Amino acid sequence: MRTTLESMRAKLRNKHIEPECEPESTPAINNEMIRELREFDWIGHKGTGRSLVDYEKPYLIFQTPPDENDYDRKLRMLSQVRKSCMACSMCELGRSGASIDEKLYRDPHVFSNLNPTRFVIICQNPGWGELCECGPLAGDNFDRAIAVHSLKRDDFYICNMVRCYTGSVEPTDKQINQCKPFIDIELGLIDPLLVIALGSLVFNNICPGIDFDMSLGNIIKSQRYNKMVFAMYDPNMIDLGHNKSVEFNEQIRLMCGIVNHLKSKYGC
Repeated sequence: MRTTLESMRAKLRNKHIEPECEPESTPAINNEMIRELREFDWIGHKGTGRSLVDYEKPYLIFQTPPDENDYDRKLRMLSQVRKSCMACSMCELGRSGASIDEKLYRDPHVFSNLNPTRFVIICQNPGWGELCECGPLAGDNFDRAIAVHSLKRDDFYICNMVRCYTGSVEPTDKQINQCKPFIDIELGLIDPLLVIALGSLVFNNICPGIDFDMSLGNIIKSQRYNKMVFAMYDPNMIDLGHNKSVEFNEQIRLMCGIVNHLKSKYGC
């Protein structure tokens, strides 16, 4: 303590104090280290959060690839967010494998379809079908419904409110909050023209305080995210036997009409 106080006083008097030992020199970065660093091309330093171009500098510098367009930039960044998602163990869902009858285990995480278009679909959480396909919104109900209106799955960025398999129960508020940073990043990065919220749980978290049933088939402004949100049923509800097919088809028609209009207006 005495030595520390003396050092502080000396610095205040602008006196030079020799270090008690020589600082370790920075080791030269070899080819193997460069190879490992390149595997993490979103590593950054000093707040840049950017890729590596000069490995002999004392800190990392960013240089945008000269031919990188807006889509590729978003895809590059989302690919790194996906790594964090797939490694997440912030709650019990991510710390244990998903299973059916404790016989077959799978990774419980599903991130997105990694297709950063300006139209974002948010589902509730992955089911067993999504784990088997390693992607969100499994099945062909949605694909067949939008195909009638000249749209396809590739026109959308598709993700889940909760990124892990929850079995036959709805996600808890705690699980939703643990996954919320991923939604925040995605919506901020993609800056969608339209967010399609599938189901009440998703809508209530994107547009809190607004009634889901009254919002079905309408565009609502999300005060939380400052985005336009279209509320509709989850297409998987049809598989579950709910008598919602007529209403769902009308919501699909309206949503596809809006998307086609925006695609034509903004050229996306």
